[in-house]
Amino acid sequence: MKNKLFCRIYQLCSALLLRIKTIEKQELITGNGSVIRIADLLKSRGIARVELITTAGTVKRGMLDPLLARLAADDITAAVFDGVKPDPDIDCIEAAVLLFQEADCQAILAVGGGSALDCAKIAAARAARPDKRILQMKGLLKIHKKLPLLIAVPTTAGTGSEITAAAVVTDRSRNYKFTIMDFCIVPAAAVLDPALTAGLPAGITAETGMDAFTHAIEAYTNRFSSDKINDYAIRAMQLIDGSLREAVADGSNLKARESLLRGSYYAGIAFTNGYVGYVHALAHAVGGLYHIAHGRACAVILPAVLEAYGDAVSPSMAKAAEALGLGSAGDSDRQKRDALIAHIRALNRDIGIPETIEGLQEQDLPEIVRRADAEANPGYPVPVIFNREQLTEILRRLL
Repeated sequence: MKNKLFCRIYQLCSALLLRIKTIEKQELITGNGSVIRIADLLKSRGIARVELITTAGTVKRGMLDPLLARLAADDITAAVFDGVKPDPDIDCIEAAVLLFQEADCQAILAVGGGSALDCAKIAAARAARPDKRILQMKGLLKIHKKLPLLIAVPTTAGTGSEITAAAVVTDRSRNYKFTIMDFCIVPAAAVLDPALTAGLPAGITAETGMDAFTHAIEAYTNRFSSDKINDYAIRAMQLIDGSLREAVADGSNLKARESLLRGSYYAGIAFTNGYVGYVHALAHAVGGLYHIAHGRACAVILPAVLEAYGDAVSPSMAKAAEALGLGSAGDSDRQKRDALIAHIRALNRDIGIPETIEGLQEQDLPEIVRRADAEANPGYPVPVIFNREQLTEILRRLL
């Protein structure tokens, strides 16, 4: 682990840099059936050839047939790349780049969950920087070049990738996930169409929803976050907490679906500016090693990390608890914090999230902790900087 003083200075400088930047200039299209309006957007930008990056399942379900028909009617050629798999790896992204080049595309349209959107973001980065390999983009601000027009259409409400400056890539040769972060990979436009999420299975709805909730609460409890970003985080928590159970129970509830999409979007704004913390660092390490769904890993790890932070997060979590209507008048900050942690555990149970990490082995803890420590320190402005022994103890609670 890096020296704690060095970590805090690094984090403060990063926070000041983020406050100079803004990601609120993105064009946002919302509403039931809004995906069809992408054709108008492409026409307005003079785009005649677009690469559509998605999954085979999305194509097979016919979700995009109306959009593809509209594009064809408007003489816009769509080259479809449907080879996105869960946790996109380098080979998958390079295949998408190759199609972009061969079809002489001018723009990229990403439709799907976080995997499709992350694949598209890095494919666009590679198209803009053919001189730079994906591994050379790892970390912060390594691309720094304008991308082709990139439009993101999430079909899950969780990653917030449609508004974030980050993408997660898997290196399958090492069972390792790494993050690429640069403001230029924020999509130029996002489309939040609840109808596209209506058929999402309950389990995926639960896991992606908790991923978004984790984005919000980690950004909110981190150091150096601004009041404006905290407002986004609180609103995200309220929207997700108020709609996740309903969306899991009834996938056709478009009002709940729309609230989840908006909550995920706000959480994406929050953590792009306020970063995530040890929950995500541990979840990335666990997911890379065991191939566990990222949202599920976050949901299981979240209460344990919040407990480990102790009173360092009591004031901020007390305010979050109040915003969610938790606790009683006269409760201390610690009591409100504990009420919020109990609420998160109850929410997990209600939507089918387990309390432990399936398959987690004691002998793997040193490698998981090594990876999490390398990811989080010094980059994440966490409330408390843990050493590897403390991270190991958190994981032991989840065996």
